[in-house]
Amino acid sequence: MPTAFDNLSVESAKKRLPVTPESVKSAVLFRDGDHWQGGAAWTGPTPAAGDKNASEVMTRIQREFVSSNVIAEVVERHMNGAIGREPQWGYAVRRPLLDEEQPTDPEQGLIDEAEAAMTSWWDQRNVLSILQESIATAVVYGRAVLRLFIPPAAVEGGVIQRQPTLADALNLIWLDVLAPEQAGVSRDKATMQACGVYVYTNDDKTEVAEVTFLDGLDTVVRTLEGEAVTGETRLPLMGHLLMLEITCKPIISLSMQQMQKALNMTLTMLQHNIVISGFVERVLSNAQMPYDEVDDPANPNQKMRVYKPYDIGPGKTTNLVGVPIRDERTKAITGYTNPSVQWRDPSPVTTFVDTDAAIYRRMLNECKQLHALLSGDAVASGESRKQALLDFAMALGPTATAIKQLVRWLLEATLALAAHFAGRPNAFDSLRADVTPRLWLGSLSSEERNFLLAAYEKGAISHDLFLSLIDVEDVDAEKARIAAEQEAKQIQQTRTLAAALATNQARLDSGAASTGLEQPE
Repeated sequence: MPTAFDNLSVESAKKRLPVTPESVKSAVLFRDGDHWQGGAAWTGPTPAAGDKNASEVMTRIQREFVSSNVIAEVVERHMNGAIGREPQWGYAVRRPLLDEEQPTDPEQGLIDEAEAAMTSWWDQRNVLSILQESIATAVVYGRAVLRLFIPPAAVEGGVIQRQPTLADALNLIWLDVLAPEQAGVSRDKATMQACGVYVYTNDDKTEVAEVTFLDGLDTVVRTLEGEAVTGETRLPLMGHLLMLEITCKPIISLSMQQMQKALNMTLTMLQHNIVISGFVERVLSNAQMPYDEVDDPANPNQKMRVYKPYDIGPGKTTNLVGVPIRDERTKAITGYTNPSVQWRDPSPVTTFVDTDAAIYRRMLNECKQLHALLSGDAVASGESRKQALLDFAMALGPTATAIKQLVRWLLEATLALAAHFAGRPNAFDSLRADVTPRLWLGSLSSEERNFLLAAYEKGAISHDLFLSLIDVEDVDAEKARIAAEQEAKQIQQTRTLAAALATNQARLDSGAASTGLEQPE
């Protein structure tokens, strides 16, 4: 059936890619360590545009330029907090289960097979590092695009041969993070159908577009060169595309970049201050430089003075001689000036150090990471640290949601693709992926754990998030243990209450028998 993407060409596919704003490009350069950016990121004094020595002055400034990559630091800390540890995942049946109902034996067999095969593939493809790269990209660009693909060497004559096992089929499949400038997933405004686009240059230096979209229940993968369709494949992937775009709130805002520039200028000025005033300066007034009298080569009958620097330092004695005062008429020496020495001490660096600390603190606060600074601050109160820790945990929440979406797509689409190559299409359609990200706030004190518990009890954070934050390795298993303990506790309480009632009834019966009274039924 026709779709909204049947007439795409390479050029029209490229128009579907979002334009990367200049502010984001600058943020990427900061993250990757280019803090000079051709002089555009320098906010300190600069020569006038028409100054003939402008280029030389900027070269000197660049030579003394100092930077501290706080932007890379906060990106890495956010990424480690969100996916520094592997998320917990597994498969479950897609159909709803009644209370205490378990999957049937065939269903459990499919779950066990899928989890075993995907665990091996996950480890072989080093999926965790790819997920970390995608999150580090998303929190800078605001989005990240991932793609499942088959290497060209595995395609024989345009056909992928049927594989004998699910593991063999998985060995054909690879995962990659695409450059945001080259890829994206957008929706057609008229039909709201999604289309993934990846534009690249092949070995023949030809620009190629790979597009993926849904046609009914089939996932279509089409290759375009110019206006022509050079390849097309249809796959049963349970409605998944071979590309996924996740979105995150960018943490490197314009204000973050401005603070990074201010921090770099402060560090540069600190070094410059040390260079120009870090050494003791002496200014001699009304004093002659030391000299030796030697024969004048131009006039053997006269002497000439050869001046030399003062010899100063430990154990040295310096004699200052004033400048001769001569009679204007006779030129005879009538006296000597009174020599003096002026000292210039090095300028203090307190201003630069305080400014550096203030900017760094504001940058961490902007990214909800002030807890990283307060952890080593003996002055900060415990309440400040705990509140900053909760702010960081809340900031990781939207990123955790993106991780769940990403890993669920990865587990379901990869499994469906491998089943197709293994000659078992739709074999695992009855399964769905369950994903729980495992966030990490760093080492927590018992007081901070209690604070998180109180936040959970007040409804500020979810139960799963609370368990993840306190370093519970297997959240589902821990929840099952908690449920079992609560059930056992409730049973024990019921038994205790029943025993107490029985004891009380026995006492009543015994009392009635001794008095000869009949107990009411």
